[in-house]
Amino acid sequence: MNERFVHGHAVVVGVGADLPNTVDDANALAGILQDPTRCAYPPEQVHALTGEDATRDAFLCALDTLARSTDPRSTVIVFFSGHGCRAASSIGEACYLVTHGCDLARLCQTAVSGAEFAERLRAIPAQKLLVLLDCCHAGAVGDAKAPGLQLAKSALPPEARQLLAEGTGRVLIASSQGDELSFGGRPYSAFTLALIEAFSGVGVARQDGYVRVADLALHAREVVPGRTRGGQHPVLHFEHADNFGLAFYAGGDTQPKGLPFAGEPQIEPEPGAWMGIDLRGQTVHGPQTVVGRDVQGSVLSGEFDGAVALAGGEAVDLRGAQTVVYKPIFQQAPEPEIPPPPKPDSLPTVKGFIGREEQLAYFADKLATGHLAVICGPPGVGKTDLASVLAYRVREGNLSSAFWYPFDPDKDLESAIRELAGFLYWQGQTELWHWLERQRLEESLDHAFQMLRGHGYLLCFDNLHFVEDEDLLDEFDRAIDSAVQAGELDVIVTSECTPSLVKDMDQFDPLLGLSQDETRVLFAKVLPAEAEIEQLEPHSTQTLLDMQDLTNAELLVNLHARTEGNPLLLRCALDALDPDRSPNPNRAHFLMHLYEDKDIWRFLMEEIEENLKPEERAVMQAVAVLQGQAGTRGAIEAILDGENVWCTLRDLADRHLLREGEGEAGREYSMNAIIRHFYYDSLSEREAMHYWAGEYYETEEPDILKAARHFAEAKEHERAARLVTRDVRALVNKGQDRPLRRLLDKLVKEELAPEQKARVYRARGEFYDLEGERDLARESYEQALSTLDTLPDSTAGELKARVCQGMSDLEHHEPRPATSPGSGSLHSGRLML
Repeated sequence: MNERFVHGHAVVVGVGADLPNTVDDANALAGILQDPTRCAYPPEQVHALTGEDATRDAFLCALDTLARSTDPRSTVIVFFSGHGCRAASSIGEACYLVTHGCDLARLCQTAVSGAEFAERLRAIPAQKLLVLLDCCHAGAVGDAKAPGLQLAKSALPPEARQLLAEGTGRVLIASSQGDELSFGGRPYSAFTLALIEAFSGVGVARQDGYVRVADLALHAREVVPGRTRGGQHPVLHFEHADNFGLAFYAGGDTQPKGLPFAGEPQIEPEPGAWMGIDLRGQTVHGPQTVVGRDVQGSVLSGEFDGAVALAGGEAVDLRGAQTVVYKPIFQQAPEPEIPPPPKPDSLPTVKGFIGREEQLAYFADKLATGHLAVICGPPGVGKTDLASVLAYRVREGNLSSAFWYPFDPDKDLESAIRELAGFLYWQGQTELWHWLERQRLEESLDHAFQMLRGHGYLLCFDNLHFVEDEDLLDEFDRAIDSAVQAGELDVIVTSECTPSLVKDMDQFDPLLGLSQDETRVLFAKVLPAEAEIEQLEPHSTQTLLDMQDLTNAELLVNLHARTEGNPLLLRCALDALDPDRSPNPNRAHFLMHLYEDKDIWRFLMEEIEENLKPEERAVMQAVAVLQGQAGTRGAIEAILDGENVWCTLRDLADRHLLREGEGEAGREYSMNAIIRHFYYDSLSEREAMHYWAGEYYETEEPDILKAARHFAEAKEHERAARLVTRDVRALVNKGQDRPLRRLLDKLVKEELAPEQKARVYRARGEFYDLEGERDLARESYEQALSTLDTLPDSTAGELKARVCQGMSDLEHHEPRPATSPGSGSLHSGRLML
């Protein structure tokens, strides 16, 4: 049974005249909005103005009707398809929407100025307003009937753009960038075709029955450039707006009803190629040059008795006609160029991988049959190594289609989506990255997976257990499940516990340790052949014979049982037993304690630590200071006051005491969490090492949050506070929400000067406001004001004004409903997750 989208209202305008396609577009959009099986707007709430009915007076009257008939609960769509014009004269310039019957000599009386348009929109009380403008058509008003004026194409009245910053719930989508023209087509133009598809449920992020703002924008941004061979790129403008629901797409049902037209749509090869102007009865006086992509020469004098197709160019003299084709007389400034993301990290390389053929075959079969492999097991069991080797094998040389993301305590699902956007960018799908750079959107996770599906990608999420408590995890699970069930995406997940993604606990076997045979191979790799043993010194020979016995006798069985085949434990034992690295004259003593010691991790680490060289120990401590973050050689050398560590890093990585991989800043090094805790807990110069790390990340490899965190650990709280309060929004934009939250919460508890303490409270308030946690934001702002009240106005005046502005902005935000078709928030400058 179909429902009505009772709060939906619309004004749809297609000017016609020299743009007959605009009439078809407007009628189609009005039709789908009223269609009870699709958008289901009440018919009496959709006002369509086309052709001769699309006059200035009729358009303004329809907007005035919207202002009277809507309320804050309403959802309003305003669609205009026609020419946009910028008129410049000796006294200034103004922008106009050219309505039907426009007289260029009387623009103010016969067209709608940008100021008038913005004024009418401002009067509409609806808190959900979407404006769709298609104003960049080939052909436009010329200067033949406008003495004293210079006329140029205008994609977007600046007054409409300014209106977006004045309140919440206002979104504008333009059909193209300012220096582009709109492509027409059959049955509809490229832009309107994308809108019709989205309103029919094509490309929606959620199959819950609703079309949202982001659905329209992302679908248009994805399909229009492709259909126009890169010639047209729709642009989204908004400042403070929820990603609100615009309409139903299936009359209240969740299953789409298909497209409301038959046949394969066609898009013209270039703007204006299919545009005809009926010149019967009109006279062109004198030859007039027509400048176009594929037209050269003149339009001859004489009377015409048929239609003339024009491809754009300088104004054609059509005295007596209402509209003509024109050549743009200015170059509109392009939108600021968004820098590309860093190239995605490659799959981690694995050194000394042993065996695991049975497990590799098992998980490869899971990927082949169900498109999902979930590798679960305890720390050190080799989940990451197995996942990496598995990814290398199933991709078979096509590694560019594989995405790898390692979660850690500082990386949440939001930062993962940002990395996915960067991955898609380098695959040629740039839309999500551009979106993320401008705004912030809770549904971007769904849109990311929508863009990932069907392209043969492999996604690898390492250490998923770090995000098991996130609110977004249910959406993440649902997106993965939908994609893998459809066979449109391959996913590998590692976790220390069974993730919520797995509904059946028996669906995947847990990853166990190495087998006895694999353990034997692991230890045999470092042992010399028997012929070599005979050539060694007596004491060395005995040591190696003891080890040879270990690989062939009961000692190996006992070692395997004691470590449960855990690869990291075994490698630690191997490092401790290797005479080339840990010369220990009493192997029997070592083995006895190995089997008797209850805390095998600590015993092995102490054994390794005892036999490390001083420079090796220093590097292990420096990497531990990074607290789980990978660090470059430069960072590690800075922590060690410039000491060259290249050879030591390479040796420790070869021994599996350090991990190495490629990061944004080059080759980086990290260590297992258990090893890191052992070395960090034993540091005697911890604060000094954190201080040098902070210095490095503030100046040499700039990362404000890393620098601030290290200064905080060095007890340099004032310096940490100065850094972290500079630009909270920029840090949030980088996906650093988790560590930023922890640092701000830590700093408010430290001893700081009152003014600095107030800055931290203000930054904390801004952070919680961006996160949508309004109560915590208000509390932080109030604490900032309370702290500032203890200072003289001459010191605290400006900061107090900023705090008050933050509180004012907070109070004027529209509360976000907990469950609504448009839950989420679009904040200026960021795509919110």
